Amino acid sequence: MLVLLYTYPNCKYSQVAKSFFNQYQIPYDEHNLENNPKLQAALHREFGEIGTPLIMIGRDAFIGFNKEGIKKVLNLA
Repeated sequence: MLVLLYTYPNCKYSQVAKSFFNQYQIPYDEHNLENNPKLQAALHREFGEIGTPLIMIGRDAFIGFNKEGIKKVLNLA
C-alpha cells in the first residue's frame, strides 16, 4: 500500500512517523513541505488546515501521528 508522508524537517512527530515506518519496514514517499509553497497550498485546499506529519495511506489521511489508527489501516494491530 502506498504511503505518502508530508513533513517539515524540525517536526518532532514527523521524525516519529519516519521511525515507525522504518521499524515496520514500510516504504513511504516523503515530501518536505518547508520550501514547497505550491504543495502546501494544494494540501491546505484539500484538507482545510494542515499539520505535520500528514500521512496518506490509500484513501485514509492522518494529520499528526496516530499510531493506532495507522497500525489499523496497515493491518499491524
